[in-house]
Amino acid sequence: VTEAMVCGCPVITCRHSSLPEAAGEAALYVDQSNVYELIDALYKVQNPEVRNQLIADGFEHANKFSWSKMADTVAEVLVETAKTIKNETTGIGSPLWGEFRKLQAKIQQQLPPSPSIIQVQPTQLQSGGLEEQLRYAEAQLQQKQRELQEAGSNLAAMESSKFWKLRSGWFRLKPLLVPVVSLILGINLLLLSTAMYAEKTLVKLSSFVSPVQGNLFFSLGGSLLSIALMLGMVGYLGYMKPQVLRRVRIVMGGGGLALIGLTVLQNINLL
Repeated sequence: VTEAMVCGCPVITCRHSSLPEAAGEAALYVDQSNVYELIDALYKVQNPEVRNQLIADGFEHANKFSWSKMADTVAEVLVETAKTIKNETTGIGSPLWGEFRKLQAKIQQQLPPSPSIIQVQPTQLQSGGLEEQLRYAEAQLQQKQRELQEAGSNLAAMESSKFWKLRSGWFRLKPLLVPVVSLILGINLLLLSTAMYAEKTLVKLSSFVSPVQGNLFFSLGGSLLSIALMLGMVGYLGYMKPQVLRRVRIVMGGGGLALIGLTVLQNINLL
């Protein structure tokens, strides 16, 4: 474990024996009998942030186990042991050691026998199956990464094309286009219907085409229809709720068309 940290490799291990002491907090711990935890840990180390953090923590933790420090520690233990053995004034060590050996022998007699070679073989076969699953998971991960890179390349190519830029511009202008056109048509229709009723000259000129332009109801219907069109800009700016605005425009537009139609029918009957 320490050698892997020194080599800059992220460590995935289990909490067995002295491994937690060797790895410290610079490793990912998994259950030694749970393959899914191991697969999940392999996915995690594919993340550059997690991987780099484990490598940095591993370098820092490995410095605690240098050869010089370990040599000094072992030397201190040997020196202290030699001093204790040579110290004749303390006769405490020998009786305690004998009692410890007796207690150890009793515990070993109560423990179940160690598994034979035949019993270990299924575990070895299971370990081989785990390795196969890990290789399969790694292959699947690499395939997904390739598909993601291809999708990103295709998306970047689409966004850089002229058609995509034209499409994006159209969708940005589309919400504004309808209210602006409605406002322009509404203003023109309002001015035209008002002027044709108020100005006698325009009334006389338009009467050659159709006698309905000089009628009050025709002008009023045109005004209502034009206001209904101009209210589209009010809805775009957000001054009215969409549902209320829709009802008002339907009523005003329908009323305007009804007045215009009524005027046309009256003039047709007169003709």
